[in-house]
Amino acid sequence: MAGEEGLRLEADLDRIEALSSEREALWRRVEAASFLTRDEKREAVGYAAEALS
Repeated sequence: MAGEEGLRLEADLDRIEALSSEREALWRRVEAASFLTRDEKREAVGYAAEALS
């Protein structure tokens, strides 16, 4: 579309029920990865690292 540069459309994958089992499996694997830091785990599941205070 003309004049719409920078416009992005993304699907919210957390809202797609068909992907819920894969998402749950990812959360289990990440939680079990004791070698990852809390921020690395957050990034692995799609969240930003926590802001430093």
